[in-house]
Amino acid sequence: MGLVPKSHRPFPNQRDPISARIATLAPEVDVPHSDPADRIIIATAIENQLTVISPDFLIKKCPKVEVLG
Repeated sequence: MGLVPKSHRPFPNQRDPISARIATLAPEVDVPHSDPADRIIIATAIENQLTVISPDFLIKKCPKVEVLG
């Protein structure tokens, strides 16, 4: 996963919990492997309309999320 320097983070110590919606969406994510961490990352991006930064070519195959990397 891409790392963003703390100086560029708007809230460097803020952590969002995994919501019930993300937990429900994660198993349904269309990604060509079963890595649960990737599924949670993708589900979080979908739910919050975020772009994922990753060089992982399998994540890039997920049709419902924008991926840079």
